[in-house]
Amino acid sequence: MSCPHRGLPILALFAIAVAAATYSTQRRRYSTSSHGIFQEWVNAEVGAVLWTAFAN
Repeated sequence: MSCPHRGLPILALFAIAVAAATYSTQRRRYSTSSHGIFQEWVNAEVGAVLWTAFAN
């Protein structure tokens, strides 16, 4: 039997984990993108393009 008072800390941990994962991937993408712009050569992110195309 689950206790309702345990839900909030679990939800908070989940939110922190999602935020950390988002931050780390965005940081990596930004670093790669800015490095590519500096070198005047940028690769398309196929996953991001497909995600955007099929999001609707």
